[in-house]
Amino acid sequence: MITRFDRSLRLGYGVSILILLVIGLVSYFTLQNLLKSNRSVAHSGQVMQKLEKVLSVMKDAETGQRGYLLSGREVYLEPYNGANHEAGQLTGELTRLTADNRRQQNNILAIRRILSQRLDIIQRLVEKKQRGEVIVPTDLDAGKAAMDELRHAIAKAEADEQLLLNQRYARLDHYIALVPDFIILAAFIAVAITIYSYRNVVRDYREKERLRLGLEISENET
Repeated sequence: MITRFDRSLRLGYGVSILILLVIGLVSYFTLQNLLKSNRSVAHSGQVMQKLEKVLSVMKDAETGQRGYLLSGREVYLEPYNGANHEAGQLTGELTRLTADNRRQQNNILAIRRILSQRLDIIQRLVEKKQRGEVIVPTDLDAGKAAMDELRHAIAKAEADEQLLLNQRYARLDHYIALVPDFIILAAFIAVAITIYSYRNVVRDYREKERLRLGLEISENET
């Protein structure tokens, strides 16, 4: 036969275990979302850095070209000689990093196209200089227009990524703010359940002792 004391013990500890399981599950999912949001923020940071690196590589290539056209010294072409490979590698990494973002995929395709145009223009001017032909202002204008277009395309990709980054920061801040509040709430609930369970057990134990003493007194009187 299950006594009232047994029921109180089972109810108290059963509810406590259930609450602990719920708290554990919610904590797990909250922390998982926190870590996921943190990784997303870091991911956007990588994309932004590589976009800046693409622009930096092309600026170096353009500077090298300008130095060569002015001086005729091929040492100035060193930044340009590696620019094609490095820019291709960076855009490949950007394509991989933004595989789940169609808007950014379109932005990277546009950057690839403009990079190819800009590198072709640099190559044509270098070859023209090597043949001893005169470089006219219109030759430089085409390169400037391509570089301006590249800056615009990279700025657009950065703006789109910044918008996504802001959303990820907001999500991260939400979970950062949620975790302490949830821990405090969970601790409060756990303490409240423990106190409630303890009081029920003590009350039932005292009631049981009172009945036992009463029974002993009755037996003694008998």
